[in-house]
Amino acid sequence: MWPRSSDAELARVVKVVSAAISRWHHVEGNWYKIYLFIDNTGTGTITFEDLEKFLRGTYPGLHLDREELPSDDMFRLWKALDTSARMRVPKSEFMSFMRRYGGASGKSEKVSKGLLPRNVLPKDDSKRRSECQTPHKVNTEESGHARTQSFMAAMRRNQRERQKKAGARLSHFAFEAEEEAAQSIMARSPRATMEP
Repeated sequence: MWPRSSDAELARVVKVVSAAISRWHHVEGNWYKIYLFIDNTGTGTITFEDLEKFLRGTYPGLHLDREELPSDDMFRLWKALDTSARMRVPKSEFMSFMRRYGGASGKSEKVSKGLLPRNVLPKDDSKRRSECQTPHKVNTEESGHARTQSFMAAMRRNQRERQKKAGARLSHFAFEAEEEAAQSIMARSPRATMEP
Protein backbone atom coordinates (compact mmCIF):
# COMPACT_ATOMS: atom_id res chain seq x y z
CA MET A 1 0.00 0.00 0.00
CA TRP A 2 2.83 2.44 0.73
CA PRO A 3 5.24 1.82 -2.17
CA ARG A 4 8.90 2.77 -2.10
CA SER A 5 9.96 5.19 -4.79
CA SER A 6 13.01 6.55 -6.53
CA ASP A 7 13.85 10.21 -6.99
CA ALA A 8 12.72 9.97 -10.62
CA GLU A 9 9.31 8.61 -9.60
CA LEU A 10 8.87 11.33 -6.98
CA ALA A 11 9.85 14.01 -9.50
CA ARG A 12 7.26 12.59 -11.93
CA VAL A 13 4.51 12.65 -9.27
CA VAL A 14 5.38 16.21 -8.25
CA LYS A 15 5.36 17.18 -11.94
CA VAL A 16 1.80 15.84 -12.31
CA VAL A 17 0.73 17.78 -9.21
CA SER A 18 2.52 20.90 -10.43
CA ALA A 19 0.78 20.72 -13.82
CA ALA A 20 -2.61 20.48 -12.10
CA ILE A 21 -1.68 23.42 -9.86
CA SER A 22 -0.81 25.44 -12.93
CA ARG A 23 -4.12 24.47 -14.57
CA TRP A 24 -6.34 25.29 -11.58
CA HIS A 25 -4.51 27.99 -9.61
CA HIS A 26 -1.91 29.51 -11.97
CA VAL A 27 0.71 29.50 -9.19
CA GLU A 28 3.00 26.74 -10.44
CA GLY A 29 6.13 26.57 -8.32
CA ASN A 30 4.71 28.68 -5.48
CA TRP A 31 4.63 25.92 -2.91
CA TYR A 32 3.80 28.25 -0.03
CA LYS A 33 0.47 29.21 -1.61
CA ILE A 34 -0.23 25.57 -2.35
CA TYR A 35 0.54 24.67 1.25
CA LEU A 36 -2.04 27.23 2.39
CA PHE A 37 -4.65 25.54 0.18
CA ILE A 38 -3.85 22.15 1.72
CA ASP A 39 -3.66 23.38 5.34
CA ASN A 40 -7.01 25.16 5.24
CA THR A 41 -7.41 24.91 9.03
CA GLY A 42 -4.18 26.82 9.69
CA THR A 43 -2.64 24.26 12.06
CA GLY A 44 0.82 24.50 10.52
CA THR A 45 0.84 20.80 9.63
CA ILE A 46 -0.94 18.69 7.04
CA THR A 47 -2.22 15.13 7.29
CA PHE A 48 -2.67 12.49 4.62
CA GLU A 49 -6.40 13.26 4.60
CA ASP A 50 -5.65 16.95 3.93
CA LEU A 51 -3.36 16.02 1.04
CA GLU A 52 -5.87 13.53 -0.39
CA LYS A 53 -8.70 16.07 -0.14
CA PHE A 54 -6.56 18.63 -1.97
CA LEU A 55 -5.42 16.25 -4.71
CA ARG A 56 -8.77 14.54 -5.33
CA GLY A 57 -11.27 17.19 -4.26
CA THR A 58 -12.94 19.89 -6.30
CA TYR A 59 -11.80 23.50 -6.28
CA PRO A 60 -9.72 24.69 -4.48
CA GLY A 61 -8.53 21.09 -4.78
CA LEU A 62 -6.87 19.83 -7.95
CA HIS A 63 -9.59 17.35 -8.97
CA LEU A 64 -7.01 14.73 -10.00
CA ASP A 65 -8.74 11.45 -10.79
CA ARG A 66 -7.12 8.03 -10.45
CA GLU A 67 -6.15 8.06 -14.12
CA GLU A 68 -4.12 11.26 -13.82
CA LEU A 69 -2.71 10.45 -10.40
CA PRO A 70 -3.00 6.79 -9.38
CA SER A 71 -3.51 6.06 -5.69
CA ASP A 72 -0.07 4.44 -5.55
CA ASP A 73 1.45 7.75 -6.62
CA MET A 74 -0.47 9.60 -3.91
CA PHE A 75 0.71 7.06 -1.31
CA ARG A 76 4.23 7.33 -2.71
CA LEU A 77 4.15 11.11 -2.32
CA TRP A 78 2.88 10.93 1.26
CA LYS A 79 5.44 8.31 2.28
CA ALA A 80 8.24 10.51 0.94
CA LEU A 81 6.79 13.58 2.70
CA ASP A 82 6.23 11.87 6.05
CA THR A 83 9.59 10.16 6.50
CA SER A 84 9.26 10.02 10.30
CA ALA A 85 5.77 8.42 10.15
CA ARG A 86 4.25 11.05 12.47
CA MET A 87 1.15 11.29 10.25
CA ARG A 88 1.64 15.06 10.15
CA VAL A 89 3.96 17.06 7.91
CA PRO A 90 4.96 20.57 8.99
CA LYS A 91 5.11 23.43 6.52
CA SER A 92 8.92 23.57 6.47
CA GLU A 93 9.26 19.89 5.50
CA PHE A 94 6.56 20.19 2.83
CA MET A 95 8.21 23.29 1.33
CA SER A 96 11.66 21.71 1.36
CA PHE A 97 10.44 18.50 -0.27
CA MET A 98 8.40 20.20 -2.99
CA ARG A 99 11.18 22.62 -3.85
CA ARG A 100 13.63 19.74 -4.07
CA TYR A 101 11.47 17.71 -6.45
CA GLY A 102 9.36 20.35 -8.14
CA GLY A 103 11.60 23.38 -8.41
CA ALA A 104 11.88 26.46 -6.22
CA SER A 105 9.17 29.06 -5.98
CA GLY A 106 9.13 31.47 -8.90
CA LYS A 107 11.57 29.44 -11.04
CA SER A 108 9.07 28.35 -13.66
CA GLU A 109 10.19 29.12 -17.20
CA LYS A 110 6.96 28.37 -19.03
CA VAL A 111 6.58 30.13 -22.35
CA SER A 112 2.79 29.85 -21.99
CA LYS A 113 2.91 32.33 -19.09
CA GLY A 114 4.55 34.92 -21.32
CA LEU A 115 8.05 34.20 -20.07
CA LEU A 116 10.85 33.11 -22.35
CA PRO A 117 13.28 30.38 -21.37
CA ARG A 118 16.63 31.84 -20.34
CA ASN A 119 18.50 30.16 -23.18
CA VAL A 120 16.49 32.23 -25.71
CA LEU A 121 17.75 35.56 -24.36
CA PRO A 122 21.13 36.88 -25.49
CA LYS A 123 23.95 36.55 -22.99
CA ASP A 124 24.77 40.27 -23.14
CA ASP A 125 21.44 41.98 -22.55
CA SER A 126 22.89 45.27 -21.25
CA LYS A 127 21.51 47.14 -24.29
CA ARG A 128 18.00 45.79 -23.68
CA ARG A 129 18.23 46.67 -19.99
CA SER A 130 19.36 50.25 -20.69
CA GLU A 131 16.44 50.77 -23.07
CA CYS A 132 13.89 49.50 -20.56
CA GLN A 133 15.06 51.29 -17.46
CA THR A 134 12.59 53.17 -15.35
CA PRO A 135 13.64 56.79 -14.87
CA HIS A 136 15.66 57.23 -11.69
CA LYS A 137 15.15 60.97 -11.29
CA VAL A 138 11.50 61.33 -10.42
CA ASN A 139 10.57 64.07 -7.96
CA THR A 140 8.36 62.78 -5.20
CA GLU A 141 6.30 64.44 -2.55
CA GLU A 142 6.99 63.85 1.12
CA SER A 143 4.63 60.88 0.92
CA GLY A 144 6.89 59.25 -1.67
CA HIS A 145 4.22 59.38 -4.38
CA ALA A 146 5.29 60.52 -7.84
CA ARG A 147 3.20 63.19 -9.49
CA THR A 148 2.18 62.68 -13.11
CA GLN A 149 4.07 65.78 -14.21
CA SER A 150 7.30 64.58 -12.56
CA PHE A 151 6.90 61.12 -13.99
CA MET A 152 6.30 62.47 -17.50
CA ALA A 153 9.32 64.77 -17.25
CA ALA A 154 11.49 61.86 -16.16
CA MET A 155 10.18 59.76 -19.06
CA ARG A 156 11.03 62.60 -21.49
CA ARG A 157 14.56 62.89 -20.05
CA ASN A 158 15.00 59.16 -20.37
CA GLN A 159 13.80 59.28 -23.98
CA ARG A 160 16.16 62.15 -24.85
CA GLU A 161 19.09 60.22 -23.39
CA ARG A 162 18.19 57.20 -25.50
CA GLN A 163 17.86 59.41 -28.61
CA LYS A 164 21.31 60.86 -28.07
CA LYS A 165 22.79 57.40 -27.70
CA ALA A 166 21.05 56.13 -30.81
CA GLY A 167 21.78 59.28 -32.81
CA ALA A 168 18.22 59.30 -34.10
CA ARG A 169 15.31 61.59 -33.58
CA LEU A 170 12.00 60.27 -32.27
CA SER A 171 9.00 61.16 -34.39
CA HIS A 172 6.19 63.21 -32.87
CA PHE A 173 3.77 60.28 -33.22
CA ALA A 174 6.05 57.89 -31.32
CA PHE A 175 6.58 60.48 -28.58
CA GLU A 176 2.81 60.92 -28.16
CA ALA A 177 2.36 57.15 -27.98
CA GLU A 178 5.01 56.90 -25.28
CA GLU A 179 3.38 59.77 -23.37
CA GLU A 180 -0.01 58.02 -23.54
CA ALA A 181 1.60 54.81 -22.31
CA ALA A 182 3.18 56.66 -19.38
CA GLN A 183 -0.17 58.25 -18.49
CA SER A 184 -1.81 54.84 -18.66
CA ILE A 185 0.81 53.45 -16.27
CA MET A 186 0.26 56.30 -13.86
CA ALA A 187 -3.53 55.88 -14.04
CA ARG A 188 -3.23 52.21 -13.06
CA SER A 189 -0.80 52.89 -10.23
CA PRO A 190 -2.54 52.89 -6.83
CA ARG A 191 -0.05 55.45 -5.52
CA ALA A 192 -0.29 57.86 -8.43
CA THR A 193 -1.39 61.40 -7.75
CA MET A 194 -3.02 62.69 -10.92
CA GLU A 195 -2.66 66.32 -11.94
CA PRO A 196 -4.72 68.15 -14.56
